[in-house]
Amino acid sequence: MTTAEGLPGLPGTPNPAPPLSQAGREILKATLVPLDIEQAEVGQALVKAAYVRQLDLHTGELGTVRNRLAVTAEATQPAWGNLIDLLGAADQAPLAEDLAAVPVETLRGLGEEVVAVRRSLLEEAESAGADGAVTGAARQALHSAVVAVRGLAANAGSSRVGLMNLERLEMVPAGIERGELVATIPLAPLEETAVVHKEWSVQKKEFTSIVTDELETFSETGVTDNTELAQSTSSEQQHSNQFNVTGTVSGGIPVISGSASSGYTAQDSSSQSATDSRKHATTLTQKASARAKQEHKVTISTTTVTGSSQTSTRKLRNPSDVDPMRIDYFSLMRKWRVRLYRYGLRETYDIVVPEPGAALRRAYVELERLRAQLKPFAFDVPHNDVTDAIRKEDPDPPKTDPPTEKQSHYLVLADRYGAQGLPRPPAPLPPQPYAVDSGALPNGRASTRVTMKIPDGYEIVRVTIAGRMTSFSDTGFTGSDGVGNDGADSDGAVALAGALGQFTIVGTDIPFTSFGEKVFDPGTVLHKDTGGDFLAGATGSPVVVLVWDRVSTQTLVLTAEVRPHEGRLRAVAGRGLERSVQRGPDPVLRPATGHRGTDRGPGGTTGQRGHAHAAP
Repeated sequence: MTTAEGLPGLPGTPNPAPPLSQAGREILKATLVPLDIEQAEVGQALVKAAYVRQLDLHTGELGTVRNRLAVTAEATQPAWGNLIDLLGAADQAPLAEDLAAVPVETLRGLGEEVVAVRRSLLEEAESAGADGAVTGAARQALHSAVVAVRGLAANAGSSRVGLMNLERLEMVPAGIERGELVATIPLAPLEETAVVHKEWSVQKKEFTSIVTDELETFSETGVTDNTELAQSTSSEQQHSNQFNVTGTVSGGIPVISGSASSGYTAQDSSSQSATDSRKHATTLTQKASARAKQEHKVTISTTTVTGSSQTSTRKLRNPSDVDPMRIDYFSLMRKWRVRLYRYGLRETYDIVVPEPGAALRRAYVELERLRAQLKPFAFDVPHNDVTDAIRKEDPDPPKTDPPTEKQSHYLVLADRYGAQGLPRPPAPLPPQPYAVDSGALPNGRASTRVTMKIPDGYEIVRVTIAGRMTSFSDTGFTGSDGVGNDGADSDGAVALAGALGQFTIVGTDIPFTSFGEKVFDPGTVLHKDTGGDFLAGATGSPVVVLVWDRVSTQTLVLTAEVRPHEGRLRAVAGRGLERSVQRGPDPVLRPATGHRGTDRGPGGTTGQRGHAHAAP
């Protein structure tokens, strides 16, 4: 007898639980099924155009292909000749619409012939021993042709029409199902046994710490012993032998006397010299080196194991007196109800959009086209040439009744360059004088700051100084030239013996020298200490600093000569021209070639009118 209390499908087992719909799961999916339909030979223009571009036909290849096909029957087919003529008609690839009527097989055959031609060229280059660049280019061309032919076969043969099945996969828990047999316990009649059920869990943690110490030492010792022995021996032997014999005989008679003398000299000399020199040198070098490496590694590993165990004991007894019993233990498994729903069917078609971003780039392409038509704005007239003066070299206005007055030069330029609404250029200003107000000067060193107010739109051309100064000095001084106060130096200052005054302007080349009286003639231009005119090009409110030393009185005046600033002239000159450019969509500024007209103003006066011409 076999029982299993509580298990489904056996006696005593309750009915299975209903599926838990609230615990279900859904997965949306779609399955695309392409339809196997016959592809037409015509059409597929974009695929064929891409194939021709990928072939990258070079100059002369079409002629070689035509010669290869001339020996076959395929050369007589009109499609081959038309295709080769189409590809060789222009230097660039043909349009996609021109390739739509060409059969796919014809294009594929052309590609295979190109592959054969390029393979033969590669073999010739390798056999001739050509350099790597030539063989690499030939190999790359062959690879491009092979890939293009395979791509045409794959793209032209694939179906563009298919069906997409919209599906939903549902999985819902549907109860517990009996699984594999785990254990079996047999019991004899009236036998009783105990079943121990034990559950445990073990958790293991391991911590490892590695500490490595490394010490490396190196020492080198060198000893050099140099011994040198020099010995020199010199001996000299000299022998000299000299022998002299002299005899004299003298006699005479009273009338005659005579004398005889005889001598003999013998000399012998010998010399012998010998030198012996010996030198013995010994060099002994001793070198010792030592290298020691010490490494110490400590590894500390700590392992912690924690576990829990739960044991339960259950007694099993066979109540029958005569029948044995077997108890089976099975594993329990989750049962799922899986259903696949198909809730939709869509027909699909593979649409190729050549350039999806073309619509987005259309505005930028149009803007670039307009910019290409616009000529760059160039105004090559010097800005200081835009004046209100009337010049003799300017052309005379046309003869009218009453006669038209000759216009200012800036109006002549406006008429020449087609500018309208040009404002009058700034008028020239007279020199701007600035009196130096230093107040009562002390008998010592002082400074004075003069702020120049330059009108807006103008800049300084040069600064001049004029006036007179005297210094604190005792009376009765005579000039350094011995003629009283009449001696003057080169810069206009009267040099006095014992003069105490000194003066300069910061940033100028005025020397800080002593004087008794200093005079600046009108129109004396101030120069920078580094060269050039002082404050040239300054705008706004430049500050001039004057330094005095023991100057008693002064009557100085600084004068700034100004002119219109280049930026203001550029704004005036370009304002009317820019208005002319902005009138039309594609204007190109050029000198006007039309005639001058006249507008009669109030009171019978006439004014000159220019004509602006803009060409797209």
